[in-house]
Amino acid sequence: VAAALRTLQERDSGRRPRHPPPLPTPSTPHLVAEDVVRHGTLVLTLVAEDVARLENELDQMNEALKPLQEFILPHGSALVSSLHIARTVCRRAERRAVTLSGEEDVQEHVLIYLNRLSDFLFVGARWATHIRGEAEAYWRRTSP
Repeated sequence: VAAALRTLQERDSGRRPRHPPPLPTPSTPHLVAEDVVRHGTLVLTLVAEDVARLENELDQMNEALKPLQEFILPHGSALVSSLHIARTVCRRAERRAVTLSGEEDVQEHVLIYLNRLSDFLFVGARWATHIRGEAEAYWRRTSP
């Protein structure tokens, strides 16, 4: 998981602007992330190869895991918990990107990539639990 995440980070680090985009301040409260993206300060281009690379990493981890039959509860070591938290943040970013795509042009591969990245983080958490020899916690329905 760590090696795959490092590869993703290294690959994307060349795409970040040299100077971070401006942040809202008391004198510029109107400046929000959408303005920064709209004005071209921050541009990230993703292509089908990026999605395919992420899916390949996801498939490799998934091969070592039993098929998911039940809803699992996010818990575990610091690594596993961090991956679950990152997954929820990624899902939130995906939902916001989908909403933004209704108002602005958002590359299709960005939406797909965010979706696959959240899946990668979920499977990564399961994989980390598996290689540590820990048991996954399954949600158990309680009777009313």
